[in-house]
Amino acid sequence: MDRRAPEDAADTADLRLADISDQAFKMSVKFATADTTQQSTSGEAGCRMSLPKVQSPRNSHQLATDDQTGEPEVEYLWLPSMKVTGTNYRKRIDKYRQMEFTPNLNVYRVYTPRGGILVFTLFGAVLLLLGLALIFSSRRSYTAEIEYTDYTQPMVLQVRDDLEGPVYIYYKITDFYVTHKKVAYESSPSKIFHNHCKTFRTFQQILNLRCIEGKNTLNGMDEWCKNQDHDIFKRPAYPCGPISATIMTDNFELCSSSEPLKIGDDNLVTKREDCLPLSMDIPEYDYGFFHNRVEPADRDSGFLWFDPSNQLFRTWIQLPYDSTFVKHYATLKNGLKAGTYYLHVTNNLWPAKQWRARKYFYIAKPGFLGTSALVLEFMVLGTAILYLLTAAIIFILHKRSYNCGISPWRGLDVYDAKVGEGVKVPAVAYKSDDITPVEDVPASSVPCLCPCH
Repeated sequence: MDRRAPEDAADTADLRLADISDQAFKMSVKFATADTTQQSTSGEAGCRMSLPKVQSPRNSHQLATDDQTGEPEVEYLWLPSMKVTGTNYRKRIDKYRQMEFTPNLNVYRVYTPRGGILVFTLFGAVLLLLGLALIFSSRRSYTAEIEYTDYTQPMVLQVRDDLEGPVYIYYKITDFYVTHKKVAYESSPSKIFHNHCKTFRTFQQILNLRCIEGKNTLNGMDEWCKNQDHDIFKRPAYPCGPISATIMTDNFELCSSSEPLKIGDDNLVTKREDCLPLSMDIPEYDYGFFHNRVEPADRDSGFLWFDPSNQLFRTWIQLPYDSTFVKHYATLKNGLKAGTYYLHVTNNLWPAKQWRARKYFYIAKPGFLGTSALVLEFMVLGTAILYLLTAAIIFILHKRSYNCGISPWRGLDVYDAKVGEGVKVPAVAYKSDDITPVEDVPASSVPCLCPCH
């Protein structure tokens, strides 16, 4: 196979846009669009249009060996680059770097007196409506908080108005740092339900924490504390970890009578008709069922001391954001009528005093925007009043044609456009204490810090 000269190979090896002329482009288009069936096959081979260099094949083996003027097997068509006919993106990038943006007149209209009045009035009106909505929602809500750390007898709860259902009941804990890293790192269900915890791996270790002064603060079975060295308590605990060992185990009843409730030998409360029905909000479909379960093999070889599907336990292992937090306990779906109720703490087991914490009973009936938040309401209303006052001040100054007389940009005197014909406005106005161009500018007292000096 014939090979081309090194000069031709060098010419086609480096193709640049500057080397392509308009004449070559026209010839390439004419050659590519020509109808080869109408050409004569005899005596006109020498008159065929030669292929431009920009269109020549890079590899010489694509040419026919017996015909040096033959056409290549693959026809190439040189297309114009986007740098010539399309969008010049480089120019756009240069404009962006030089901050040469198209001016948006709508933005400049905001910085006029009328634009400022409109913006401040709009924001003030929106915040004022939001503040009034928060106040109206808080008046329709109800919250009550009762501390029962030192509980000895039923506590009174007074409800003035009827509350429509649902009414939510929570327990609140303060000064309990469950957000500590040693607790937070071992709070995922994949660890506590598969015994992958570093601490409190056996139930004996959990009993050592919850047995305080011979009293079992975990479930009220004090004989477990006496026999905590038994082999069955040395098995792996399911669930494990510090978040499981510190679970809240207090129980509540809300009744209309102050008569104490009777607790049986199994630590269960005898239900009475005067007590309100408390129910847990169990979802229709449990999406976390496969995450909150213990394998049968682990359950048989270990010690399953708490039902992992219990809604109270699953609420407890969800870490809060602070040392003061509330957790959902139950729901009154039928609402709560006005009257006097008594709070009975049937199992006051959680050791708040020993752990230097405080615990509360919290009941809430939220409005359509939540419960009462006085700080947020005052902040929203105060901000709305400031916006409206600013809009009023700008409106008064605009109506009185107030002008400060000094440009805030360069400290130059500002001349009104309606000065009249008799007043001569200089081309460049300077203040009286500025240095005029004809005066000598004093040398700077700051030494030069450039590399030349």
